[in-house]
Amino acid sequence: MKRKITILAIFVCLLTVCLAIPAAAAGAANLTVSDSTPYRGDTITVTVKLSGVGTCTAGSAEVSFGSGLEWTGAKSVNGGFTVDYKLAEGRIIFYSMSGADVNGNLLTLSFKVKNDAAFSSNKIDVTLQINGEKLTASKSVTVTCNHKYSAWSDAGDGKHSRKCSVCGKVDTQVHTFDNLCDTACNDCPATRVTTHSFAEEYMSDETGHWHLCINCGEKSELEQHEAGAAAGEYSDQVCTVCNFVLTPATGHQHSYDGSYKTDGNSHWAICQSCGEATEKVAHEYESDCDETCDVCGNQRQVVHKTGEQFSHNDLRHWKTCADCGQRLEQGDHIWNAGTVTQEATVAEAGKIRHTCVLCGQEREEAIPALPVTDILPWWGWLAVGAGGGALLVILIGSVVIGVRGARAPKGKYYGR
Repeated sequence: MKRKITILAIFVCLLTVCLAIPAAAAGAANLTVSDSTPYRGDTITVTVKLSGVGTCTAGSAEVSFGSGLEWTGAKSVNGGFTVDYKLAEGRIIFYSMSGADVNGNLLTLSFKVKNDAAFSSNKIDVTLQINGEKLTASKSVTVTCNHKYSAWSDAGDGKHSRKCSVCGKVDTQVHTFDNLCDTACNDCPATRVTTHSFAEEYMSDETGHWHLCINCGEKSELEQHEAGAAAGEYSDQVCTVCNFVLTPATGHQHSYDGSYKTDGNSHWAICQSCGEATEKVAHEYESDCDETCDVCGNQRQVVHKTGEQFSHNDLRHWKTCADCGQRLEQGDHIWNAGTVTQEATVAEAGKIRHTCVLCGQEREEAIPALPVTDILPWWGWLAVGAGGGALLVILIGSVVIGVRGARAPKGKYYGR
């Protein structure tokens, strides 16, 4: 009985060990295609990729494909293998002298789409024999038409169509228009009748006003403006239809009467209608000595620059401003009593020089010669008056002639 139990225990242990050891993973093949929808005449590449296989020294592959394709070659993309293939037999042999890891991208197959291939699906099958294991992989490519369509024609019912001259496929689409008001299809000769939907508000410029279509932006017929009341100071003249401003308000126009308000430094004008004052502007004078503003007539007091010296001529004297040259303190000479420079005699007139007490101008006047009477004493004239006779007259005449050159008493001449 104990022996039977021992044998059963050993069997259970062996079974447990067997179940604990995982089974070897099966290999797998996969195909990728460079273009799954090629056109006639295109070349496509199919890549064979393996996984879970390990290393091997040799293997083979059989290739089959649809009638629309033509197999043109194969090559290894795994550097450890050399490839021989027979296109007619659809067979490939790959081998390695020392053995190599076969996993990953192994082969590439080249196919050309026949020029008369049907526009249908073509299946590519690859069956591989590696390390006594058979692996299969498939991929389909669909030959498509590189359509050559005719021009679009109206197909009715709001559509247009075109036909491929290669495969005969008919392509039908709905008419296309730029907007709801467009009357001609963008792709075919079809036309339609449309009606504009004009907005209620007006658009306008200086030439007139119009409505815009809300669908296409088309303008309605241009209408001339209808002018309202003339523009005033604060009101525009507008079109009575669209309110476009035809003439802007003039704004208040100030009016002035030419008079100015002034102060010591500036002047300004007052509008006669609104009373608004202009900005103050400084007075304008021709020079520092100008007393009257050239704009408003404002008078100012000016201190001229004059020296102590007078200028003069024979009649007058004056002072001159150094800035403006104006004559100031101008007046007639004021003569002093004069100084006798030559005494008058009975035989000859004398001279006297007068000087202006302000400017120093001089003038000279003649002193008349003394009369004969000035040389006789009172008793001599008394004798003549008593009728002393002709002899006395002759005697006196002789004496006068004899004393020619006698001087007149000083201080007896007082001028003209």
